[in-house]
Amino acid sequence: MKSEMCFKRNCGEFVNEISFQKNKWNGGNEVCAFKPILLIYSVELPKYLKTSKENNRSGFLGGSVEYIEGWSTKYFDGYYNLAKDDNFEIIETLKENLIKIGIPYFESFETYKELVDHYIKNEKRYYIAPSLFNLCEMHDDKEKAESILNWFLDFQEISQKEFHEDTLDRIENCKIKLKNWL
Repeated sequence: MKSEMCFKRNCGEFVNEISFQKNKWNGGNEVCAFKPILLIYSVELPKYLKTSKENNRSGFLGGSVEYIEGWSTKYFDGYYNLAKDDNFEIIETLKENLIKIGIPYFESFETYKELVDHYIKNEKRYYIAPSLFNLCEMHDDKEKAESILNWFLDFQEISQKEFHEDTLDRIENCKIKLKNWL
C-alpha cells in the first residue's frame, strides 16, 4: 500500500492535516498535478463517543484549498500541474499560501468554541450540527450545545431544506441529550 503525502500537527484540541491529492490523469510528462487539502479534525471526539455509532465522525473543517478565503490561485486551476508550469514557481507559491493563508486558517480553530462560532456565523454546512453538538457535550458546555441545536432547527424551519435521515436521527438524539442534560 502506497502512503500518501501528508503533514499533521496538533493545534489546540484539534489535529491539522495538509495532504496532497494526486490528479487521476497523472502520467508521463503531460500531467503531473496535485491538489492541497487542508483538514481539521478531533482525535478525542471519537474516543468520547466510543460507544456510539457516531464515533467515526471527527472531521470538522477541510477540503480543497480553493475554498479557503485568500488562497492565491496563481498556477492553480483546481490543481498545481508540475508538467505545465515552472516547478520552482509552483513550490514558492504553494509555500507562500501555506504560510500566509493555511497556517493562520488552522490557528483560527484551536478550540471547539471557535469552531462552533465559525459555523454559526457563516451559516453553512448545517449537517455537521450533530458533531458540533457532540463536541460541546464532550466539553460539558450545555449553552453552546443548545445554540448549535437551535441554529440547526431554525435553519431547518426557515429553509424547509431536506436533510439526510441519518442527520435527522442524530439531531433527534441531540434533543434527547439536551433534555436529559444535568
